Amino acid sequence: NDGVMFISAPYNKVLALDARTGDLIWEYQRELPEGFGALHNTNRGIALHNDKVYLAAQDAKLVALDAETGEVEWESPVADWETGYYMTLAPLVVNGKVMVGVSGGEFGIRGFVQAFDAESGEAAWKTYTIPGPGEPGHDTWEGDTWERGGASVWMTGNYDPETGLTYWGTGNGSPWFGDQR
Repeated sequence: NDGVMFISAPYNKVLALDARTGDLIWEYQRELPEGFGALHNTNRGIALHNDKVYLAAQDAKLVALDAETGEVEWESPVADWETGYYMTLAPLVVNGKVMVGVSGGEFGIRGFVQAFDAESGEAAWKTYTIPGPGEPGHDTWEGDTWERGGASVWMTGNYDPETGLTYWGTGNGSPWFGDQR
């Protein structure tokens, strides 16, 4: 992919351009399901790894595109958009895994970060940003609020190769308006 520049744009769009001339090489746009609605149609970037371009689609699907052609290599469900989940962040690729976090705190989701195999798209692991029963900190969530408390992940995390740890910040709690929490 020498001389190719990849750009993400709102509404699940990815463009591959000749970096020298600006000519369009290919364009991909994932069609959103009927009835899907987002508060904003933001896309904060893509990830590149080997011969693939990765897009965290708004309807909570992770899409791997062939970097040369723009054809879909695989598509993996991350969460159900009909229950309030969506994604706006750029994926993070580390050690053959593509990591993404989910948005939707304003809709009462339970935030999480999930990793997928970069080649196959198979789910590798998932960790929630709100502790469930038996996990440290669960007792700080009154009643069943942990099930819909938000703590979404709408910005890409970081990776520390010395410790092998990845760090992800969380966003708003749910309900969105503080006086309702």
